[in-house]
Amino acid sequence: MTGDVLSYLRAVRVSLWGLVFQFFMAVALLVYAVYERGHSIAQTPEVSGKTFLADHAAATAGVFAVIGLPVWLTLALLFDLHRRERLEAIEAQRLAEDASASVFEESAADLRVAARRLEGFQKYALPVLSLSVAASLLIVGAVRFSQAGPLLSLANFTIPVFEGWAIAVGGGTAFAGFVFARFVSGMAKQRVWSALRAGASYAVGTALLGLLLAIAHFLDLIADQDALLRAAQLIVPGVMIALGAEFVLNFVLNLYRPRRPGEEDRPAFDSRLLGLLAAPDKIAENVGEALNYQFGVRVTETWFYRLVKVWWPAFVGAAVLVVWSMTAFVVIREDQRAIILANGRPVAENVGSGLHLKWPWPFGTVYIPESVVELRDADDRGGVTVERFRSKTATGVRTMNLGTNPPSPSAPAILWTNEHTDVEIFNIVQPTRLAELDPPDATEDDQGGADLAIVALEAPVLYSVRDVGAFDRFAVPEDRDELLKLMGQREVTQMLGSRSIDEILGGDRMAFAHRVRERLELAFGENGLDAGIEILSITTGVVHPPQKTATGFERVVQAVPIRDRRIEQARKDEIELLAGVAGSVAAARQIVDGLNEIEGLRALGRDEAEIRRAEVALQQLIQRSGGDAGRLLLEASSKRWEANMGARAKAERYRGELALYRASPELYMARSYLNSVHNAMRESRIVWYGRNVLRPRIDIDLETTDTSIGVFDPEAGAALNP
Repeated sequence: MTGDVLSYLRAVRVSLWGLVFQFFMAVALLVYAVYERGHSIAQTPEVSGKTFLADHAAATAGVFAVIGLPVWLTLALLFDLHRRERLEAIEAQRLAEDASASVFEESAADLRVAARRLEGFQKYALPVLSLSVAASLLIVGAVRFSQAGPLLSLANFTIPVFEGWAIAVGGGTAFAGFVFARFVSGMAKQRVWSALRAGASYAVGTALLGLLLAIAHFLDLIADQDALLRAAQLIVPGVMIALGAEFVLNFVLNLYRPRRPGEEDRPAFDSRLLGLLAAPDKIAENVGEALNYQFGVRVTETWFYRLVKVWWPAFVGAAVLVVWSMTAFVVIREDQRAIILANGRPVAENVGSGLHLKWPWPFGTVYIPESVVELRDADDRGGVTVERFRSKTATGVRTMNLGTNPPSPSAPAILWTNEHTDVEIFNIVQPTRLAELDPPDATEDDQGGADLAIVALEAPVLYSVRDVGAFDRFAVPEDRDELLKLMGQREVTQMLGSRSIDEILGGDRMAFAHRVRERLELAFGENGLDAGIEILSITTGVVHPPQKTATGFERVVQAVPIRDRRIEQARKDEIELLAGVAGSVAAARQIVDGLNEIEGLRALGRDEAEIRRAEVALQQLIQRSGGDAGRLLLEASSKRWEANMGARAKAERYRGELALYRASPELYMARSYLNSVHNAMRESRIVWYGRNVLRPRIDIDLETTDTSIGVFDPEAGAALNP
């Protein structure tokens, strides 16, 4: 690099001006980011520690601009050392031309202090500063990139409040940075100022980041599209990482690149990629040369190329006009309903799908209501992750859970005794009434066990948007679904609070869901708040008590079949007993009715004859039934008849004996005496002998007359062997 003192002095001044421009661009971006964060913290102090409250992309761009300050300062030092080296060279040349200074000729090289400083700065300080800038970009870019990852989801991203200031700061930074970079890149075409390309490229990088922020905020403010604004949180640190990697690669390539004598190395922080954007005329020249090489002719010298080169502003203007005219046409999808606005006033509401005409932008706009849906799921650490999704679907079917949360996809089998959702929501219901258990002494006001009960009820509601205008006026998109859910939960809570837990667990759920739907239609309909929605269906899914009480309910469920079995066994025993006693259950009931009738007659003091007739009729009924009672009565009657007839037989025999006695007393007495002796001596052995026998011989046969005694009879054996 060769040049005079004034050239280097001008380069020093330009580098210092670049330092000032870079400083103000950094301050503008950082002040906006800090002010945005401070306002967000003041609005929501309870979450002040979260990084998403600030404009993450603007803060990262501000840090990028701050890292560019050492670049301009390094260039200022480099050109100042060149200026000092040139002054020192001029003084040495003057000393060499002075004859009186010949005594200093041998030590002239030792007096070149500025030259040695310049050489040391280029050899050691410049690479170290380049690597420092590269390391700063890589570290800060990696940190901000990792912090921006979670912010892409709608649940963690919050649109900045001061979007107008963001557009102004981003646009101002882009304009000032690009204009100054074009000026510096024009100076860098001169060989003496070639090092200024590094500062110009870094200024262009800052300007591009500012332009990115301005466009992202402009799209979100005008078109309500925050995709680029959320993506900018990753793009800005990604640019920092890419530039840091390029600076490191430039440093490595400078070590192995061959050099011509007198050629100075380009600083490693001189970005080749951003240098093309700082000098776009070189891009056009490169494109023209590529076309000439590709077609083999001088395309840049043809009339068409010269025409395009002269009239390109008109072509661009015509293209912009055509694109602007196309904004008068809008296409509404099949699943959407829209409102067409002209200068902010609605001219057509509830517009259906198809192609529609409106005023061009910005005079005419189309508004499609948004819906924010939250999905909750359990993570591996036992917590709950919430994801928010924005959609502009109006005619699609939407879901609203008015009861407990639905089961998680990773939940096990849905049982009362296990957890199958992240956060269980319970509703208060009435406890079990004793009157429902049907005891004989219970009334409708009797309560059993507790004052209140709780139950978890899954009640998903499917609805669609009926009137887009009413749906949009109902509430803001962020609060609309939550307000609908709260109103629906109020109706469900009131319905559950008036019913007992037995009605909810074992009652008619279809009737309950139908009643809830009627209440929701009244609340959301035109006679209520007019939310502009239509209830499609409501179902009552899983219903269960708290997990801790599930085992008690299971015991009740298990006791029901046991109770039924015992009741059936008792009925069986009843039938067997009544059938055994009275022959049949119907006959037993008739007998009981007859007994009750006799007791009633006695209580009323009726005639004994009437009571006797009732008793006889009852006795005959019992005897005809064929049961044990009738059998016992018949046996008793038979024994009574036998006893009666036996007594009459004895009486008649006595009368005959008395008549015989009265007819002939002596004969009756003799006969009676002889009969008595006969009866007494009938089983005895009698020996007769005459009077003339003095010494009779008696042979006794000890054999019994009854020879049928069994030898195996213990009693007979004992009689034979006393």
